Amino acid sequence: MCSVMEQGPLTDSGRAETRPCATGRDWALPGGTAPRYRQLYALIRQRLSEGKLRPGARLPEERHLARLCGVSRTTVRGALALLDAEGLVRRRTRVGTVICGG
Repeated sequence: MCSVMEQGPLTDSGRAETRPCATGRDWALPGGTAPRYRQLYALIRQRLSEGKLRPGARLPEERHLARLCGVSRTTVRGALALLDAEGLVRRRTRVGTVICGG
């Protein structure tokens, strides 16, 4: 079982459902010449378009996502900033990053 928990949609009580996350290989970056934050951005967009990430679901915490992808937290923040600017995620302190749409 993965040590990281992926958080699902919020319940009526305001708490997120938790379930075991995908393994690190599911978060492997595609590689190539693009900066790593762009690769992570593209990976998350792809997972949104495939329906693997649904609106209301939470992404793993920055530290966990960085560990899963083998990148720094700065790289994760760069990717999340792009997604936030497009309105695909909402980032809130102490709440996390929540998927808005795809």
